[in-house]
Amino acid sequence: MVVESIGHQVGTLGCAVDAAADGGLVYYFGVPDDLVYPVPMHTFFRKDPTLRAGTTKDRGRVLRLAQQYLREHPSILDAYVTDRLPMTRVQEAYDRAAAPRAGQLKVVVEA
Repeated sequence: MVVESIGHQVGTLGCAVDAAADGGLVYYFGVPDDLVYPVPMHTFFRKDPTLRAGTTKDRGRVLRLAQQYLREHPSILDAYVTDRLPMTRVQEAYDRAAAPRAGQLKVVVEA
């Protein structure tokens, strides 16, 4: 399974299809910025994956559930958050998130 959270680059759908295994699943999640996202049809056809898409419809409820899950499993944060920066360094946090490096996962701005 490949999960792609739709961002500001239309090329990521092609990358997700390339990364998928034969017969795999590509889940394209989020709200697209563009009306059209190109699909490398030859690769898609040969790999025979399933393409699914969606977005969170009840955001408040889902965020509350996620917050509760994190309270119950606090060690998850250490496994996924690699960069913590104070609000005074928000531009640096954005720059890091926009140009990830090897080993970087989640960048968090702390108030």
